[in-house]
Amino acid sequence: MKRSWHPWLLISTALILGLVLAAGWVSTPSAGTLQEQGPFLPFVTHGEPQPPPAPLIVDHRAPLGFPDLPDFARLGARDTRLLVRHASVGENISDGLDCLGGAYPATPGCEAFTPGVYDRSNWDFQSRGNPGWQAKIDDLLAETAAHAADYDGFTMKFCYIDALGDASPDWETYRDAMLQLENDYPGQTFIWWTIPLTSGGNAGADRFNALVRAYARANGKILFDIADIEAYDPDGNYHTSPAGYEILYPAYTDDGGHLNWQGRIRVAQAFWVLAARLNGWVW
Repeated sequence: MKRSWHPWLLISTALILGLVLAAGWVSTPSAGTLQEQGPFLPFVTHGEPQPPPAPLIVDHRAPLGFPDLPDFARLGARDTRLLVRHASVGENISDGLDCLGGAYPATPGCEAFTPGVYDRSNWDFQSRGNPGWQAKIDDLLAETAAHAADYDGFTMKFCYIDALGDASPDWETYRDAMLQLENDYPGQTFIWWTIPLTSGGNAGADRFNALVRAYARANGKILFDIADIEAYDPDGNYHTSPAGYEILYPAYTDDGGHLNWQGRIRVAQAFWVLAARLNGWVW
């Protein structure tokens, strides 16, 4: 027998549904809310396992995005706990981050930044020195094991002295160590790096950097491409040596390897964009 609805039941159902919607018990996200939260799920999930992301490559274009950081991404970046193990160029980057945070108002290029806006206090840049490329990889493995619960993301950078002339870190050793970390700690984020450049360039850095770039793009990794950032001047011109090697743009350095204030600020701006991208900002 065909079941029919009585008119009074239809009217009652409609009234109840209207009251539920009016009271906000059932809601649908608005376009504005989605925009405020970010257009996609963040890479950093603060301890929760996450699905494999698309590649996130932060390169020479990133400093251009720094002035456009929205508040939701800046605040998410600020609250993300990152451990960065490094040597002297890492100290240069940390100085640049302090500049953006308003710590050096008398330094040219730093005077425009208000203290408290770009707060990097949750980004723990730890000087590890230069014990050799293998020891640097081992150090990251050990530090992650010891402090897995203390940070949302882990990373380390090689130094330009690890890739002078034709020498470079062993790519497969670095790759396998990073993959081991990603497998062992699925709730944390791991950031891959290229090797910083010198103003003369060399084959070892170019070879290693080409491998990490290709792998990151093909396998959905997060890459802070410091070499690409260093090789481009503020006008977007790419700089190479007469032999065709990528070089550190000469105006970013005073000694051919370390970053001066112009270089520090530029790489620090790119690092802020990285942290914002980790928190769901698409630029």
